[in-house]
Formats: sequence, structure tokens, C-alpha cells
Amino acid sequence: MLGQKLTAGDRLLLVLALILVATLYVVYWGQSIYGNQAVIAIAGKHWRTIDLYEDGFYEVKGALGISQLEVHDGKIRFVSSPCDTKQCIHTGWIQHSGEIVACVPNTVSVRILGPDPRFDTMNF
Repeated sequence: MLGQKLTAGDRLLLVLALILVATLYVVYWGQSIYGNQAVIAIAGKHWRTIDLYEDGFYEVKGALGISQLEVHDGKIRFVSSPCDTKQCIHTGWIQHSGEIVACVPNTVSVRILGPDPRFDTMNF
């Protein structure tokens, strides 16, 4: 079975599957839109909405201590946080509508707002 050649039907199915995957990529992930605001939440409760085009630094007091956020040129990131793993810092800059970064141990999260969010769920 491993050494058999593809039939015409197999080739057609393979080509159609590749076209479908490429189309889904363009529709759901390829056309990301930059956000214009970020919502910062502490323990799931709204703390502040900020403009991503006003550069600055923000200190947010979470469950473990202070998380520092930086806004620059339409992007935002965690600069420092008191958590152990620093996954929030390693995520880096976010800027597209619908993106989320969170320091789960410190209960601080940032969500980008914009006209067309890319995602409707969050995965960890």
C-alpha cells in the first residue's frame, strides 16, 4: 500500500484540500487589522482603556505585584511582571485587533480593540 501511485481522484482531492487550506488561511488569519485601543483588565475587571497611538508606560497592580506595560507606535507589550515564567513578556508586542496577552499569575490581561477582531477565543 505504501508504494502505490496516486490515482487521478487522489490528486484532485489533494489539490482541492490545498486550495481549501490556503483559502481558510487568507479568510481567517491573513487579513489582520491593526487595533487602535487596548483594554487592560485586572482579575477580569476593566481597569483602563488606552490609545495605542499615545506612547507611554503603565504600571498595573495585579495579585502578585506590579506589571509594567509599554505602548509604542500602535503596539503594546509587557516589559516586566512579578510572575515566575514571564510568558507575558516573552509574547512580545501585540497590535492586531482581537489579540490578547495575559500574565495569568498576576491576573493582568491586555486585549486589543479594533473594527474586526481576528479571534473569538483564547488558547493557552
